[in-house]
Amino acid sequence: MVVGIVAISTLNCSQRLNEKDLPEPVKTSFSKAYDSPGKVKWEKENKNEYEASFVLNGKEISVVYSNDGTLQETETEITVAELPAAVTDYITEEL
Repeated sequence: MVVGIVAISTLNCSQRLNEKDLPEPVKTSFSKAYDSPGKVKWEKENKNEYEASFVLNGKEISVVYSNDGTLQETETEITVAELPAAVTDYITEEL
């Protein structure tokens, strides 16, 4: 089965940051959640949110924190084989 997935890009106005420029609550929350994730790319999404992108256990991960260190969003890359059966069934029926 061949599955095509369409990704929609939005205009991304994020600003690249060094870890030293992050609010302390963001650094604290991230370090508690991810012990030694390797190289982390930080971006300021908007005036209230910070995104970390990194690879952990071979998976691309992205997490977004608010200024106060509250986790807002997590994204983890998965393969087509890791999709739930209901998703692949739906795609197969609709193609």
